[in-house]
Amino acid sequence: MIRLVASIVLIAPALAQGPILPGGTPDPGFPSFYAWFDASDGVNGPGQPTSGTPATTWVDNTGQGRDLVRVDADPTRQPVFDATSAGGRPALVFGGDDYIWADGATEFGTVASSKTIFVVFRTDTLSNGYVFDSSSVQGRNALFNGQTSAPDTWQLFSGAAPITTGPAVAVGQPQVFTAIFEASSNELFIDGVQSGAGTSVMSPMVGIILGSRYTVTNFVQGTIAELLFYDERLDSLARKQVESYLTSKYLSGPVGTSYCGPAIPNSTGFPGRITATGSSAVAANNLTLVADDLPPGQFGYFLAGEVQGFFQPPGSTGFICLSGNIGRYNQTQNIIMGPMGSISADLTSIPVNPPTAVMPGDTWNFQCWYRDAGPSNNFTDGLTVTFQ
Repeated sequence: MIRLVASIVLIAPALAQGPILPGGTPDPGFPSFYAWFDASDGVNGPGQPTSGTPATTWVDNTGQGRDLVRVDADPTRQPVFDATSAGGRPALVFGGDDYIWADGATEFGTVASSKTIFVVFRTDTLSNGYVFDSSSVQGRNALFNGQTSAPDTWQLFSGAAPITTGPAVAVGQPQVFTAIFEASSNELFIDGVQSGAGTSVMSPMVGIILGSRYTVTNFVQGTIAELLFYDERLDSLARKQVESYLTSKYLSGPVGTSYCGPAIPNSTGFPGRITATGSSAVAANNLTLVADDLPPGQFGYFLAGEVQGFFQPPGSTGFICLSGNIGRYNQTQNIIMGPMGSISADLTSIPVNPPTAVMPGDTWNFQCWYRDAGPSNNFTDGLTVTFQ
């Protein structure tokens, strides 16, 4: 184990391009990132308006200008900005007759390819309304929370029957929805768990409207905090990275308990630190490992093991807090860069030898190894998680 660590620190692996930057935020330059609406920055322009202000514009934070700029002339039918409606974070509140949209011929354009659309939404009242839809009948892709034949259940519609049906709608609970539209199938994930799948013919998405059906009917009552739109089907790893970003931001408290700390301070003068967000539920497979207070510009990777330890490897400033069969998240896509980095840990395959799936009742320990200034290296403290 010591020889392996020493050999890896000599050369920093090239970083793979993914939808989430090493600092844990979406990459506006990711090739298929088509549009991004975040209520924390961009409602009625840069920054945030005062709570209670009607939203007349929602800026596309990718910088590509696909802004939502069309609303009803009646201010009482415009969604309202609230600074704390999404678990203490900003969101737009849709009161049951509100909507905001962009045209397919001008602002938003038409997307004929596959799509992966993420949205953070909370249903406040059962209404069989639309979270999003195309803004034109010429091509529709929609997520809505019920219809006459299947009331109060999540539905995906890609322009032609059949409609993909998901689970019953949960009221008052912020959730991360992932809608995938492809040429022959649709998939719906809720909080990272597949909740519906079906076959259907995919239509182009012509424009976009939030809070309503394209006919300006069937309104939702709830909040939208953030929406990210990719004009491809993201692979499983990329999808989980975006879901982890949203889950950590809107849904998660801390997961696990720290041990073996504080770690030895690094060249910043502070000890590196590991935390986790998401869920300790194995079925959710939604655990994000986070390392911070690392030296800026230095690379590192996470470690995992079932046995705790305490040992200072030769040449290291810090101590490794694991022992026995240790797994390393040193694959290219999992390399992080200081001062902070995170990964989505796949609970179906912890990278020990051989790779092992986490089972309910298991306890796993995590740590982050990182390079420090010069030839030295160091470790964060440890984190132990008992899974359910």
